[in-house]
Amino acid sequence: MLARAQQDAVWSRQQVANQVRSLLRQYFPAALHAFQGKEGGLTRADARVILTVAPTTAKAARLTLAQLRAALKRGGRTQSFGTEAESLRSAFRAEYAHHLPAVEDAFGQQLLALFKQLDATCQTADDLATATEVAFQQHADSEILLSFPGLGPQLAARVLAEIGDDRTRFADARALKSYAGSAPITRASGKKRYVGRRFVKNNRLMHAGFLWASQPSRPRPAPTPTTGADASTETGTTPPSATCSTAFSASSTTASRPGNTSTNNTLSRHSLKHLLEPAIGHKHCQCTRLDSPRD
Repeated sequence: MLARAQQDAVWSRQQVANQVRSLLRQYFPAALHAFQGKEGGLTRADARVILTVAPTTAKAARLTLAQLRAALKRGGRTQSFGTEAESLRSAFRAEYAHHLPAVEDAFGQQLLALFKQLDATCQTADDLATATEVAFQQHADSEILLSFPGLGPQLAARVLAEIGDDRTRFADARALKSYAGSAPITRASGKKRYVGRRFVKNNRLMHAGFLWASQPSRPRPAPTPTTGADASTETGTTPPSATCSTAFSASSTTASRPGNTSTNNTLSRHSLKHLLEPAIGHKHCQCTRLDSPRD
């Protein structure tokens, strides 16, 4: 529940941020250029503070370096005040076409109203992200999921929330790929053959797979045993490793061996990511994204 609520909050935040961007494009393009390319964009705390202080081009152009440094500090910035303040002042004082003062003031009031919504959605997303991470760390499979390359606490919580921890939920890897929407549908009739995107799927898991596939794969250490090597030797159990026994086989080869019960329900940390990756690049596949534009 927390993972889905946090994902909904992120989508709501992005929707409001898109409205802010669309409004700034109409009368304040300097603000877009000032925060373009920075992590977080208009949802950054310093961007929201500065544009709340100066919601119009005229007010932004009158900001001094001291005022900009103070706004950056209130926005949570801890270093490079001088360089960032000079960059913002140069962007705000650049030459652009302007509306009439009364029209710009009206746009500014609308921007302030949108920033109140954006502040609320940002705070909600941050609070739910903290609660989700705390709850995820308490789950027994959290250490295994976090050992997957490119999978952080928030994304791992979403994957776990959608797949679940029932080891018998999916019959094999193909069932998981179909559930995630990464397996295209093939229709053949006579000499015609069509491979297209899968519309019936779990959109949340598909979106998580898209974000996961976009992350750089960096090796992570395998989970450490919780009871120690000696205890595992005495009890005859195998310490946790970087393999996840989340109910389905990592490959069709091991899944097809009826007598191999020890490896039939194991899923390597590289194969799970492969299962959730989209079928991008297929010459007949029409899906190049994993979800709606709500990123």
